[in-house]
Amino acid sequence: MNPVELKPGLAAQPGLHHGSKWINECIGPAAPAHVDLNRKRFGALEVLYTWMYCSGDQQFLYHQTSNLVYSVDHSPFLPAGPGGWTAELLDQSRGTVQKDPILGSLGLTPTDRQDALTALAAISDSDVALAVATPPSEWGLDKDDRLALAEYLFQRRELVLGVLG
Repeated sequence: MNPVELKPGLAAQPGLHHGSKWINECIGPAAPAHVDLNRKRFGALEVLYTWMYCSGDQQFLYHQTSNLVYSVDHSPFLPAGPGGWTAELLDQSRGTVQKDPILGSLGLTPTDRQDALTALAAISDSDVALAVATPPSEWGLDKDDRLALAEYLFQRRELVLGVLG
C-alpha cells in the first residue's frame, strides 16, 4: 500500500493515527452540499463538531456516485486547534457550547440529529475515561491533560444534548 501524502515530506503510514478510514471514489474537500440527501449524516457531524468544538477547517468529502457526505481532517478540534489546546483552555471553554457555525447554518432539526444525540447520551463516563487514557505517552499527554480533557468532554456532552436536542 502506498502512503497517502499529507504534507510535503509527511506521509500517512499504517499504525496508530486519527482513526480514519479510506473511502474510494470521493471528491473534495468541499462545502456542505446535497443537504437533503445527507440530513442525518450532517446532523451527526453537527453533534460531533459541537461536542468537540471544531475550531475551523471543516472538510466534507462526497462519494462520486451516491453523493453521501463524509467528514475528513478532524485535527482542528478543541480550543486553539491542533496541538494548541491546554488544560487551562479546556477548563475555560468547557462550560460554553455553541452550534458549529458551518453546520448550524444548514437548518438541521432535532430529528436530523436524533440518532447522534442518542449515541452521545449513551457514551458513559467510563467510555470517556478510557478514550482519554488510551493515547500513548509519546503523544505528550500527562495525567493533568488527560483529566482536563475528560472533564471537558463530560461537561460538554450534557450541554450539547441540551443545545442540540
